[in-house]
Amino acid sequence: LRETGVPLIEDASHAIGSECDERPAGQNGAISVVSFAPSMVITTGNGGMILTDNSRYFSAMRDLRGGPSPERLGYDYTMTDFQAAMGLSQLSRLPDFIRRRREIARVYYDALKTTPHRAPYAYADSFVYQSFPIFFDAPAEKLDKYWKKNGIEVQRPYPVALHHHLSLRGLDYPQSDRLSKKLYALPIYPTLTKKEIEKITRSLGRFV
Repeated sequence: LRETGVPLIEDASHAIGSECDERPAGQNGAISVVSFAPSMVITTGNGGMILTDNSRYFSAMRDLRGGPSPERLGYDYTMTDFQAAMGLSQLSRLPDFIRRRREIARVYYDALKTTPHRAPYAYADSFVYQSFPIFFDAPAEKLDKYWKKNGIEVQRPYPVALHHHLSLRGLDYPQSDRLSKKLYALPIYPTLTKKEIEKITRSLGRFV
């Protein structure tokens, strides 16, 4: 896209702190967005940030963020001082957060070896592991009941496949439907204790 002149908007929310081809995530688009939602690598409760080295884009976004004026539309998208302080304090600890996520991911991968469950991809030191997705070959009702009984909150990242949101009539995507029902995400937060991780891996091994 860059070669065609089409501006590339990069979503670096799940990859902040990582690199691709020796370029940090967030430097591959004309504009890059990073979410600070509660489940992200850095969180401010909500909100996010936009990265760009284009002065024209920057000026336009700054004006939109600052609220409306008689000359233009605008939105109250400013972050509170408290949220900014939360984000800055975590930014300085980002390498530690990522290191801890990778440590937990290694433990999960080791635990998966003795189960019929599988991850969509192999372990990689380059991944941030904002989430830890797993494919379970079991009905959703059985999965939800099992994890709830064990007091572990797992999530379905894509409970509804994308083509249903787009209302693509007359088109069928059975693989997307199948995968959306089987894909779950285990907790993988830097603050997880050794005891909590052991409970998760033990429950993972017992689920058949």
